[in-house]
Amino acid sequence: SNYQVMSSASLGTAPGNERSFAIAGEILFYLSRVGIVSYSGGIPQSIAAPFGTQRFTEAVAGSDGVNYFVSMQDMDKTWGLYVFDTGKNMWEKEDQLQVLDFGWDTELYFLAADGKLWMNGNARTVPDGAQLEPAVESFVEFGDFVEGNPNVKGTSKLQIRMELGEGASVTISMLFDSVGQWEEVATLTTAKKRSYYLPIIPRRSDHFRIKITGTGDWKIYSIVRENYSGSELL
Repeated sequence: SNYQVMSSASLGTAPGNERSFAIAGEILFYLSRVGIVSYSGGIPQSIAAPFGTQRFTEAVAGSDGVNYFVSMQDMDKTWGLYVFDTGKNMWEKEDQLQVLDFGWDTELYFLAADGKLWMNGNARTVPDGAQLEPAVESFVEFGDFVEGNPNVKGTSKLQIRMELGEGASVTISMLFDSVGQWEEVATLTTAKKRSYYLPIIPRRSDHFRIKITGTGDWKIYSIVRENYSGSELL
């Protein structure tokens, strides 16, 4: 058989970021000069679009086999611990921890700059003396809802199906036409899976956003908006 060697110009790791390499979901991830990229053969593909023009340095990474964890410093010298979920193909920001190094011993561990040793993810074996992290605050902000309609929409109700853990609370807010303040729609505390029907003050707008903030364990299953189409005038 005839064999041929082919070469290609690919993005290598950014200088000083050799500890950003980790494999999650059978894909290699690392920090290049244009941001985090994934490599599964062929040409590396950038997955840094959600960060916009932000650039990072001093990256240190680890993996639990499914999620890629990376601690890195942005252009404002602020540290952040970020997670790329290979199952959902989605980035999340955990917090502002600086990680010195990751390690694997049945579970994924990391050593923070303050000297604390943390265990990531859903622990299968909890060491003696380990302490459960207290309830943390989290939020998700959706992009503009335009409902596929260039005309003004009248929005009157939301129906959200979600599940709250014991002791958790969630607040739903809305912002219309990207101006003014976020308007609180409701605060939920019921610790079970169910649908919540949330009436809101009817508003005519070109677009709107929804933000959900919470403390503790909570999960969203679906969001349904009730609206009607108007003219091109507000």
